[in-house]
Amino acid sequence: MVREVYRLIQDLESYCLMSAGQRLVRFLLNEASRGTRSCDRAVLTLRAPKALVASTLNLSAETFSRELHELARQGLVEVDRRTVRIPSLARLSNYAEGEEERLAAANE
Repeated sequence: MVREVYRLIQDLESYCLMSAGQRLVRFLLNEASRGTRSCDRAVLTLRAPKALVASTLNLSAETFSRELHELARQGLVEVDRRTVRIPSLARLSNYAEGEEERLAAANE
């Protein structure tokens, strides 16, 4: 029960304090830790339709798709339907850290 409460608090914090892109990257990195990994690469299959995944991240399906395509445009992910390939987990993680810094600077 304590774990569930802790997870709910983390979810609430992410909805309030993280951008859509940050939530998506965090989700992808968490899923990659459970999926097929090879060194710095990962392949994951979304376990639910994209619209449902988006709603669990408190995003509209359109925002989820837009953010995913932006990550793909930057070469951070490759998307084929429900399969997401992450060529470099380190680059994706660094991107998330950069997003945090940009968001913090914008709020100052």
